[in-house]
Amino acid sequence: MTLTATQQYFSKFYLAAFLRAPDLGGLNYWNDEVLVHGKSLQTVGGIIFSLPVVTAIYPQELTDLQFVEAIYNNVFGRVSDEEGRNYWSNEIATLRNGFITQGHDTAFAAFEARGQLAMNMINAGLAALDGVDG
Repeated sequence: MTLTATQQYFSKFYLAAFLRAPDLGGLNYWNDEVLVHGKSLQTVGGIIFSLPVVTAIYPQELTDLQFVEAIYNNVFGRVSDEEGRNYWSNEIATLRNGFITQGHDTAFAAFEARGQLAMNMINAGLAALDGVDG
């Protein structure tokens, strides 16, 4: 089965948020939230990162640095370097501030920023060649 672009997007989200591959039911559910119910990918990412099963992995109390380190550990199986940790910590703060500026609820903007950051980190990791910092 070939996945749609939205399903591919949520496959990456599952890896970061749930630490597992998605099932077809989950892919279809989140796909419908975007394509049928008109929610943005960022909103759905915020919903996913606010779910109790995900906040058990990434507690809301984590600082930006701790969240970035958790993504490095859980998704990439390694410890971050200082440059990467600082870059992504600044990135999540920028994302969160951007969502707040757009009028999003402050608490939900934090979850949206986490979801977007995880996706940005995964996409950057997939684009980097082995042995290349990214």
